[in-house]
Amino acid sequence: MGFGTGRSYLNVNRDSVDSETHLWTQAPNLDAPSDKTVAVVEFLGWSGEPIAVYMDYAMHPTTGFLTGITSADFPGAASRYIEQAFGDKAIAVFVQGASGDQNPLYLRAGTNAMASRGGAPITGFVMTREPIEAPIRDGKVKAGPPDPNVRDVLERVMDSEGVLLGEEVIRVMTNIKRLDASPTISAQQKVVSCPGRKRIDNAREGTPGTYEDSDPVSIRLGALRIGNIALTSVDAELYSPIGLRLKRESPMANTFMVTLANGMANSGYIPNDTASGALTFQVLGSKLKPGCAETAIVNGLLDLIAATQSR
Repeated sequence: MGFGTGRSYLNVNRDSVDSETHLWTQAPNLDAPSDKTVAVVEFLGWSGEPIAVYMDYAMHPTTGFLTGITSADFPGAASRYIEQAFGDKAIAVFVQGASGDQNPLYLRAGTNAMASRGGAPITGFVMTREPIEAPIRDGKVKAGPPDPNVRDVLERVMDSEGVLLGEEVIRVMTNIKRLDASPTISAQQKVVSCPGRKRIDNAREGTPGTYEDSDPVSIRLGALRIGNIALTSVDAELYSPIGLRLKRESPMANTFMVTLANGMANSGYIPNDTASGALTFQVLGSKLKPGCAETAIVNGLLDLIAATQSR
């Protein structure tokens, strides 16, 4: 078994302020935090040939969201590309890093496909996501199938994202030199709790939410140590800065985070403390009161990492 990291610039922070309305919306924000790390765990057979690869990257697989097609999106394309590169003798598994605020950078094909389903004109340019997503998402238009030409472009873009991510994973695998033939394995889990809130309005974005107190929210944390790797997990979607903070504070250099793991928390998205004032749908819809979750998660995972080291 070996571990390595690379970088991919396919993702971008999706919390932005619209230049025309001056309200929060979904759009690429190149100045906001974004973790570009691709974490790779490879497993070799005794012959030295890859038998499995586990890849972690912080990006929502939403290129094909609400486009009327069923697809594994870029993770499926990346897994397929890697497996074919090794003659279909290895299994490639994708897991989602801390990406609650991370979308694909290139959303033109996806927004054009949604627009074609809702009857909006296709300009060829990138479209702001929310105005064309909302009518389909909220059932205000009868969405048809996407235009065949637009669908073809969409599928090519998803495949291209998978190819680029797959090539970076293979590059990392190629450069992994330190291998552990008998890694020690240990694991710990715990549940942390933070004060909860219930939203009593339904504004989507750009408008402050109204809340009342609710039951505390439980969040399940995990740490799986495999040799010199600390694979941490949270059963929710976290903002990227929480994952970045964990890696900075972890005593193990080879630390990464897997989200949406081991169940599903009742929290909704989990923003970092700095982002808690943003009027985005993720922040507004969170069932967590601000000021608790980031530190509770990071400290909880650090405790679990320490516990796995001592076993």
